Parts: sequence; structure tokens; C-alpha cells
Amino acid sequence: MSDFAGWFYNDATSNLDHVELMTGKNAGSFHSSNNIVSNDKSLLLNVPKQDGNSEIFFSDDCGCLISGEAYWEEGKYSKLSEEQGFPLSLVYAYKELGKKILDILHGPFAIAILDSRNRKILLAIDRMGIKSLAYNINGRDIVFSTRTGFVACHPQVKTEISNHAIYDYLYFHMVPGPESIYKGVRKLGPAEYIEIANGSVNQGRYWNPEFGESDKSEARLCGELRDILGNSVERCLAKKTGTFLSGGLDSSTVTGIAGTKKGGNVDAFSIGFNADGYDEMPYARLAAGHFNVRHHEYYLSHEDVVDAIPRIVNAYDEPFGNSSAVPTYLCAKKAKEHGVDVMLAGDGGDELFAGNERYIKQNIFEYYNQVPLFIRAVFLEPLILKTGIFGKIKGLSKIKSYIEQAKIPLPDRLETYNYFHINSPKNVLNPDFITSIDLDSPIKSIRDTYFSTNSNDRVNRMLFLDWKKTLADNDLRKVNTMSELAGIRTVYPMLDDEVVSFSTTIPTEMKLKGNKLRAFYKKAFGDFLPQEIINKRKHGFGLPYGVWMKDYAPLKELAYDSMESLKKRHYFQESYIDKLVRSHDKVHPAYFGEFIWVFMMLELWLQSHNI
Repeated sequence: MSDFAGWFYNDATSNLDHVELMTGKNAGSFHSSNNIVSNDKSLLLNVPKQDGNSEIFFSDDCGCLISGEAYWEEGKYSKLSEEQGFPLSLVYAYKELGKKILDILHGPFAIAILDSRNRKILLAIDRMGIKSLAYNINGRDIVFSTRTGFVACHPQVKTEISNHAIYDYLYFHMVPGPESIYKGVRKLGPAEYIEIANGSVNQGRYWNPEFGESDKSEARLCGELRDILGNSVERCLAKKTGTFLSGGLDSSTVTGIAGTKKGGNVDAFSIGFNADGYDEMPYARLAAGHFNVRHHEYYLSHEDVVDAIPRIVNAYDEPFGNSSAVPTYLCAKKAKEHGVDVMLAGDGGDELFAGNERYIKQNIFEYYNQVPLFIRAVFLEPLILKTGIFGKIKGLSKIKSYIEQAKIPLPDRLETYNYFHINSPKNVLNPDFITSIDLDSPIKSIRDTYFSTNSNDRVNRMLFLDWKKTLADNDLRKVNTMSELAGIRTVYPMLDDEVVSFSTTIPTEMKLKGNKLRAFYKKAFGDFLPQEIINKRKHGFGLPYGVWMKDYAPLKELAYDSMESLKKRHYFQESYIDKLVRSHDKVHPAYFGEFIWVFMMLELWLQSHNI
């Protein structure tokens, strides 16, 4: 565990009985915890039994909690950290610099610094949102924790389920920040902070990426990336290091660098699927053999999925619908069984160096907008969009669909295949539930993030959006939570601050050359990785859940029973739940199975929390 919790009361009315409510059996897992309370009882610091990833320090009424692997830029604070420990250096730096410490603090972290003498508190998380911090503000008082569920256990926090969060979950398959599943709890986003000082509350971002275009040669930039990423991996190495190895670009690169620096003394773990179109084990074997690391394979079974589902549901503080949590958990569990200290994950490469198919797809749509407006408005659109023949003939219908999508501006166009764009919410959700939510709120949040970067380049804007939506809100929550469930720590060399900052200097035309994804990255590691991996098509880490559910009775029973229970809640139209089940069973198991997974995980999470 690497969690902490606490509160700061400006009126000095802290009740120590809240310790058990927040961090005892009601919250689930703060065993052998350590509590430190200030002299006036206005603040409490709580940290679980030490595991090397969460620390506490308190001196002269100034205390801090830290979760993660933060480090300083070179200088006196770095030296102090080496000599007397990072927590002491953090408090010392805060006394000198205040909130400005965030400008020179690096690595993954969630911190809480509490200065009861001056009635001040600072909360913050790292630049990419690798770590998490949830909070509740009531006037000038604040309750906070690395776990949303711990905040919700505090007596002053309202724990009513948010209808907006339910809708967000159905839209995104997770609950994106800053909202949480509870009305009374919010979450810090990447590079965000909250400071309460002198009775006022200040919140914002302490860092924003500065996208620009380096004038260095491509060859020189490739060499710099090799050096920077190599240094990042080296900082992450442990006595016994393991890696998540899918056989893709990033996991293979991280595994290769780690193996090279440790002379092959690295354990790589891969999960396979006995299902056509899902298994990447041959590429994982190729990478492991190429870099001469110890390779551990495990093929996921139907029984594994049924066994893992309740564990996964209980591990998350909020509903989480990404089915790849199952193989992630099993992979981390196998690493734990082999005595691995730290797992290295390759998450982030696609979002830094343009590796997702949608980046190219949106470029293709933009070609249409280069056609003169007069020709589009007077000739093409009346002919193609308003003539019925273009919607009836297969080849012509694709032209019609292309123009319809091209006319949608970014970032809205990214969501054209979203479940609630294909299926109107009015045909899925209960009318009374719809009246309680803003159906446009998810796309509004996407727009806010997309347009908040300093770059006008659409690829850079899509990358920045994915830092929040794909990484911080989804993939990192998945891997972190599943790693903790397995009892192991995971780090992300690709998301080191130096690697991230470097990625923002690469010109877009280097990241994407024509329709080639990851062009710059592939050139940088072209003589390091096997060519089969360099040239392979991108493949996800998806679970063949829908297909297996159709064929494996216990899995089908669990899913269909959950859908039946979900019909009793006020979120959905019962007829639609029945239609979805029929479509899975009779029409397209793989496609509709993914939606059933999302619905099932929502119902099981609500049940597990007695809601």
C-alpha cells in the first residue's frame, strides 16, 4: 500500500474518532497505520505501514505525507534528500519556497504538506497524474486522501452517488476527474494543486507543457531520446526488476533497456489469450529472446476471469470498466509470485510520440476541410448528403459517412464512435435519470482539455487530451490499482518528466510522417528493437470477454444476472437492457460483450458498496 489520508480544520475542532472512520475497516485497508496530530488538533496525518513508497515526517508543527518516488533537480534539496531523507528535504524546501517547490519537484508523487503554525496546507500530484489525490472542501476545511473511498468515509463528507458520475462512467467507462463517483468528493488532475492559506482556497495547475519544435536534426534528436529514456529506465531499476511485456513497441523497449543495463537479469511477464485476433505472445517471445531476459508466460483462462472479477471490483474506489484490468492483474500477480520488487510498464509511449490510430484518422478527415468551402457547400454536400443513393450503396455510403464525420469539428469528432453517439441516450437511459444530468457534459470536458494547451497543432492537442483522458483517468488507474491488488509496485519510465518534456520538442511531421505512426520513435529505436516489432500493426491488450462469455456458462451467468439486477435501478430503460443481452447472444458477442462488461462492472461495484 502507498496510501495516506488526513484533514485540516481551520477551526481546530478535529475529532480523532474520525481516524477509524476514514482509515479503519470501513475504508478497507489501513492496517498498522501511524497517526500524527498537531498540538492544537487541527490536523491529522495518517500513513499505513511503511512499504518504501509512502512516508511521513513531522517537525515543529509542519508535517508532510508523500506517496511515490519524487526527486529534486540537482541542488541543495537533492543533497539534503540523499543525506537525511526525502520527507525532511520536502518540509525544509517548503519552508523556504512555499508552493514554488512544485516547479522543481519531479517524478510521480502525491503530497500533503501541513503547516499548522501558519494555518496552511498544500496538496499536489505529479505532472502526468501517475499518483492520485482526492479531497473534500467544506468552507476552509479540507479532508484528503490518495483514495477516493477514504475521503468518502469521513463524517463531514456527503457520500451520495453522483448521477453525473454514473453518466460519465457509461460514456468513458471510468469516472474522469475532477469529479468522483461521490457528490462530495473531487479529484486533483495532473499537475494540479490546492493551497489553503490565511482562510482562502487557491487551486490550479502548477505546470503546463510547452509544445514547440526543436531545430535540431532528426538524427540528433533520436540519439537524445535513446539517452533520456535509458536514464529514466535506469532510475527505475530495482534489486529484482520485472516488466510488463506485451510485445508492443513500448513494453519491448523498456524491457530491452532494462535487460541491457542489468545484463539480462530481468524477468519479463506476458499474458496470452487462446482466442483468434487477441494473442500477441509470439511478439513477446521474440522481444524476450532478442534481449535475453527471463520470460514468464501465462495464458488467461475463462476461470481466471470469473475468479478475478470480484477482486477487481472491490479494488477500485469507483466503477471501472476497462476489461484489460483482468490480464493486468494476472500479470502483476505472476510477477509477485516470482519475488519481483518493481514492475516496469511501457504506458505513455503512444500518447507522447503519436502511436494511436486516431491521430492519423483525424488527419485524413482534415483533408476534406482543405477542399474550398464553395465546392463543399454547393456541390459535394448537396449531392452526397442529401441524395438517398449515397446512403444505400456500400461503397458510396462510406463516402457519405466520411463527409458527415469530417464536418464535425475536433475534438467532438473523436467521439463519433462513442456508445452514446451510436445509441442515443434517450433510447438507453431512463427519462427521469436524463433530467438529472447534462448530456453534453462529457464532450464539454473533452473540449476544455483539448483547447487548454498552448499548441494550435491538432496532433499536439490530441496528445495532450490523451495525457488526461487515456493515461491519467484510465490506463494509469488500471495498472496502479491492479498492481496494488497484486501486492507489487509499478513504475513508468516513459512518463518520466524529462522524457515528457523532450517529447514536446519533437516536430509533428517527425512524429507522424504521412500515415506512419510513431515514425520518429521507430527511427530512434530501429536498430535496437527486432524489425518484426517495429513493423507490426498496433494491437491492444483487450480481453476476449464477449466471446468467452457466450461460451462459458459461469461467466455468462454472472454477466446476465448483473444485467437483470441493473434493470431494477433508475439509470436504464429495462427494454434496452433486454435488447443488449439479446444482441450479445444472437448478433455479435465480441462487440456487445464489451458493453455488457461495462454495465456489469457498474452493477457489481454498486452491489459491493451496498448501494
